[in-house]
Amino acid sequence: MKWFLPPAGHQTSAGNWNDHTKWPGGIPATGEDVNISVTGSACTVTVNTATNDIGTLTINSPAATLSVPAGRVLNATDIELQAGAIKMGGTSTINAGTLDLATGTTLTGAGTLALTGAGLTGSVIVTASGTLDIQGVIANTVDLAISCASAADLKIDGTAQPADAIGISSTKQTLEVGSGAHLTIGSQETVSAGTIKLDGGNLVDSAGIVLDSSAKLTGAGTVDANLTGDGTGTVKASGGTLDLTGSVSGVKLAIGKTLPRTSRSTVLRRQVLSASTTPTRRWKSAVPAI
Repeated sequence: MKWFLPPAGHQTSAGNWNDHTKWPGGIPATGEDVNISVTGSACTVTVNTATNDIGTLTINSPAATLSVPAGRVLNATDIELQAGAIKMGGTSTINAGTLDLATGTTLTGAGTLALTGAGLTGSVIVTASGTLDIQGVIANTVDLAISCASAADLKIDGTAQPADAIGISSTKQTLEVGSGAHLTIGSQETVSAGTIKLDGGNLVDSAGIVLDSSAKLTGAGTVDANLTGDGTGTVKASGGTLDLTGSVSGVKLAIGKTLPRTSRSTVLRRQVLSASTTPTRRWKSAVPAI
């Protein structure tokens, strides 16, 4: 076990992963378990080397933040965030079996979070700021959020069952469901001005999805939910078949064009369509690629 611990009397606000002065016993070796424990003022541990392969990583200090900047890769057997925060940047990548987040901790930023074991567990808010691609299983105790400070995209590339709706109230916010992914939302999802994008995945919400204030639901895949809106929201099929299995009312329907030289057709298919939908045609048609 290697401990990251600034020397007594020399608490710092920052420390690099490859700084041997911060690791009693030396920088962690491949496969070695790591514990980040600091006291006093806030301390950010920055993964500043390209790729890092370790065993189990434990962060147990409220003052500690693990920063994985753009272009950096952290490979860990498992990660236990008992206190503190993890911040990802740009094209960063974290690979682990399980990432367990304790109450009061935070995981924010952009990059790829690839989990191959139990997945993302715990009771905490995970916030996308930029494009955050989560691959693997996300427990229903994890709250998902999307920043609206700048353009942000939360991409689900595995299985997620959040109990609460994911707040979308800005054109800067996008919720994306990847190819083969399954997102089941436990409360009514209301989208105001933002976008839900499907890349071939499955979106389920038994409480329904509301599209208001020019909100958009686009792409290809299956939406298993009743769709309602104020008449300004749009559902647009693009890049394949968009299958709407629930009722549709108060939203506009559209079919996009596929790119030249592709053989796919764009299809907007519905099973139940309310007469109040705009347009009132019953869509079950295909537009060939042109």
